[in-house]
Amino acid sequence: MAISNRNHEIWTELKEFLQNIFIEKRTFGFHAIQLFNARQGKDERVAVWIHKFQNMGSQFREVALVNCRGGAREVILDLYDRLGNICFIQALASDRIQTIVRSR
Repeated sequence: MAISNRNHEIWTELKEFLQNIFIEKRTFGFHAIQLFNARQGKDERVAVWIHKFQNMGSQFREVALVNCRGGAREVILDLYDRLGNICFIQALASDRIQTIVRSR
């Protein structure tokens, strides 16, 4: 319905309209909090936890990179890599697995 009432003849206009209507709009802070507060479930397999954490991380990176200029991109990606590793390890449910991952 939203598209049928509009007259978009240029792809970029239609793309921008669809993004404004359908893309989830969450702030950088929201995604940072999600990432920092994430924890592996007690009975959750590590592979499932890795997948879930990677999804949260990619959303965090996506939002962080919006409107960045110049050398900011490299700084943001480096910071994400460092914080992402720390958050991932600390969120593992087993102290034993945390120790193994840290040592490697």
